[in-house]
This record gives sequence, C-alpha cells and structure tokens, in this order.
Amino acid sequence: RDLDFVLAPSPTAATSLFGRQLPAHLDAAEVCPSALDFTRQACDLIRTAGGAALLIDYGIDGPPADSLRGIRNHRFVHPLHAPGQTDLSADVDFSAIRSVVARSGTEGGAKPG
Repeated sequence: RDLDFVLAPSPTAATSLFGRQLPAHLDAAEVCPSALDFTRQACDLIRTAGGAALLIDYGIDGPPADSLRGIRNHRFVHPLHAPGQTDLSADVDFSAIRSVVARSGTEGGAKPG
C-alpha cells in the first residue's frame, strides 16, 4: 500500500498555532517549530555566554511551500517512498529565523545570502 499526503477535514493544531503568523495570500506553507526553538536556544546561549552562530542551509526568505523532498541513493524520490530508507529534506524559512533573532535581543542578526 502506498502512502500519500491528504488535506485535513478541519484545522489542525499546527494550523491553529502557526496560521496566524503566515501571510494571508498563502494557501500552503511549511513550518518547522524545532528550528525556531533551536534558534531561540542558540540566541539565549550567545546572549549569556557570548559567541556567534552561523546558520547555513537551503532555504528562502519566507515560508516555503512544497519543498519537502526525499533523497535515496543520491536521487530525488517522493518523500513517502520507502519510509525509513529515504532521507528527507526541506527548505528553511530564513525570515522566521531572523524574526526569532530580532526578538531575542541578540546583536547582529541573520543576513539573507
């Protein structure tokens, strides 16, 4: 049996939590709460202990949509192909990371590149 993505029949916990923060014109977006939490923790550590952080990844300056992809044997495959044997990758929302840095009071800030 093949796996597939489906639309929820009603709002989910994620859409209730993050939907308010997304631009109204979007009909789809990917969010990563753990990336925001990681950034928050890094900012707290830098603010208290000093230092710096350099974040490098694939991404865009805004919420990505439809960037989830599977990689298996160095080739792109459907993300649900061979669960447990396929690596997953998705773009990073650098504007969300920058917002966390700005709210943290940490000097500097994320620069799009």
